[in-house]
Amino acid sequence: MVKAIETEYDGYRFRSRLEARWAVFFNTLGIPYEYEKEGFDTNGTWYLPDFFLPEQDCWYEVKGSYASTGLMWDEWARLFDFCQQIQKWVYVAHGEIQVPVTESVPGFNFPSTIDGFDPSLLLDDPHKAYPGRKFPEPFMMWVQPSGGRSIRIISSMERSEDHVITPKIIDAYKAARQARFEHRS
Repeated sequence: MVKAIETEYDGYRFRSRLEARWAVFFNTLGIPYEYEKEGFDTNGTWYLPDFFLPEQDCWYEVKGSYASTGLMWDEWARLFDFCQQIQKWVYVAHGEIQVPVTESVPGFNFPSTIDGFDPSLLLDDPHKAYPGRKFPEPFMMWVQPSGGRSIRIISSMERSEDHVITPKIIDAYKAARQARFEHRS
């Protein structure tokens, strides 16, 4: 197993470079965040989410690859329980940060909204993005380079939706991916 490298950035000591890169992503977009704000007891299990986004009033969890984290159904169940307990949205970033493909894919149309969803709403207010939801659910978000200009969001592992991303979001992914940090032992 590869050990994560603790990384200092923006006044925080992150447990991994990947978490620090997501902090760069948020800063580039002007999204305030709080790192490891507080822990929760979810059905007898201690849970410390990575980021709280106060303006969006949601939590953002960073996970490595499936192979390194073992994020499977039991983890989803824990995230779902956490959502139910706090009644807030939890977004899960899975895997390394990738820069999305910006070319269109032949045969695919990328409208500015899909099913009434505007990708900027995810950043502005996730509750507006899916107003029909009656309760929070964990969402997994990752760049799907093979699918064109999209972010895939999976709700409860039941359905998936692709959404167009803006140049500003692409710039944030690039900044996060290109960030360099000093390594201190």
